Amino acid sequence: MFNPVSALASTLAAAANWLQRSASPNPLTQVGFGGGGDHSTGYRGQAGWLREGERSARLHAVWSRIAEDVAANPAKAMRLDPKTGKKKAAPESRLAKFLKAPWKTMGGGTWFNLIYLTQGWLELAGEAIWLIRTDAQGLPTEVWPIPPHWLTTPASSADPFFWIEIPGPHGNVTPVKLPAGNVLWLKRPSLS
Repeated sequence: MFNPVSALASTLAAAANWLQRSASPNPLTQVGFGGGGDHSTGYRGQAGWLREGERSARLHAVWSRIAEDVAANPAKAMRLDPKTGKKKAAPESRLAKFLKAPWKTMGGGTWFNLIYLTQGWLELAGEAIWLIRTDAQGLPTEVWPIPPHWLTTPASSADPFFWIEIPGPHGNVTPVKLPAGNVLWLKRPSLS
């Protein structure tokens, strides 16, 4: 039986593994994010932009440089010292450990990989989606980047779930609902 969470995990693990092996990260189509069949266009035609971002050397040179520059900025956990009122590093905090490996069950997804994918999707498709996994206390334990062209229906007041379609073998897709409270939907602002 097809398990959508396992399929998502294995696809994202493949992306993380590929990023680790690649001298020049290029994850959007190399691990199957381009989709296939009718699903390949996504509900807003983003898969085409993602594929074109890989095929066009000029377009790839622009978006990958931006994504690499953004991802190269390290994330740091800081704490405010109550005595001095100054910020100081908090390298052993839960947040610091989370930022080192925000995507750990996906084959070693680092902060760089997460931000590189996110920025690349924002540049090419105008949005990126994170599924935030939490522990029993509701604290974040992982962030899974979701390719934006998998999104079929955003959450609304009538339906508090984001619906995605995970591409499967032979052009099959599996619909999956994600609770809105566990999804961060990053979008470029509209110019109109």
